[in-house]
Amino acid sequence: MKRFNPSTQWQPDVFLNPVYATLNALFNIDKQLDWPSCDWLNRFVHATVGGGQTVEFVENAKLADETRYYEAIIYETGQVPTREENWHDSFWCIDLVSISQNQSVTQRTAYARYSAKWLKNQDANA
Repeated sequence: MKRFNPSTQWQPDVFLNPVYATLNALFNIDKQLDWPSCDWLNRFVHATVGGGQTVEFVENAKLADETRYYEAIIYETGQVPTREENWHDSFWCIDLVSISQNQSVTQRTAYARYSAKWLKNQDANA
């Protein structure tokens, strides 16, 4: 079976497809000539996470020393670890901005689940 390998290049022509009309209307993503940066994404954020912090997309490398689970980082700090030049993270960030109210509920649920698991692992390693 052939493995899918996503393009490593930003392809704005993808967004000419009518399926992306809403994204184009909200973000002008079809006009973006390069990968969305965290700064670019942060211009559109008007959301908070379950812990009440404002969402901020942060380059994954800046959080390299972080030991908490992904969900805990977001819930506790509002910082969303974001891989640069990555299709999955680019869409995830745009999605998060688009559906921020629903995402807050999702983050609270994930945080509760992973916090319990993290605490259990910490106790086991103590």
